[in-house]
Amino acid sequence: MAGRRTLSEALYSHWAFAPHLLLRRVGLRAFWSSNAVLTLISACALLLCSIADGSIVLGKHGYGFVQHPGIFGWFLMQLSVPIAIHRALRRAVGVKPLYRRLAASGSDICFQEHLYEPLIRFVSLRSPRSRALFSLLCMIGFMGFVWNTYNNIYPEDIPRAAFWDSSDFMWGYFGTRLYKFYMDALLLPSIIHTFAGIILCHTAYLKLLTRTRRIRILPFSSDRTGGLRFLADLILSPVITALLAS
Repeated sequence: MAGRRTLSEALYSHWAFAPHLLLRRVGLRAFWSSNAVLTLISACALLLCSIADGSIVLGKHGYGFVQHPGIFGWFLMQLSVPIAIHRALRRAVGVKPLYRRLAASGSDICFQEHLYEPLIRFVSLRSPRSRALFSLLCMIGFMGFVWNTYNNIYPEDIPRAAFWDSSDFMWGYFGTRLYKFYMDALLLPSIIHTFAGIILCHTAYLKLLTRTRRIRILPFSSDRTGGLRFLADLILSPVITALLAS
């Protein structure tokens, strides 16, 4: 349990998860529940913006709040992807017994030193490589946000169509700007960064164990991957499914 709390603290060091931390401190201890509440708050806030603009439905040639499928995809992403990465992170440090099964006789796999602590440092942005990757991801996300903001200023470029989140609708426009900034420039970079950290740290750890001959591959393992099926399951985690579904 101590390890999970430390991992949670590393995840909460990202600004994107500051609202989750706030809800945790007021009593919502479970990550899934705080994430569900935040998604509901986001959906209700944007719905109120649409009501204020009178843009819930914009007729045959428009895209009101309930007519725009994109926004519901974003809500689905906000609801599912953070939960998926939180579970993947917990699984990433729960595989010590599986590595130990592959350990050569008398070998110390040094799990704490060479996997757990590097993963904590990476997720909490305490290594140069981690900060460089996160900066790049945030820059890409911010560029996407800026491009979307620019496009929504000139909805007349799309003939005979009105969008509830364009600059023609003040509340919808500014409400979605805040939401898109959070999603594009904060949340998604944090999700991708954390998932990249899981893959990079496990890959480096496996290379170290192989190079120093501290583990042995099991060619006749029932998982048909030499005993390393757990790594494939970790990399092909629900994070990928959640991103694709969104």
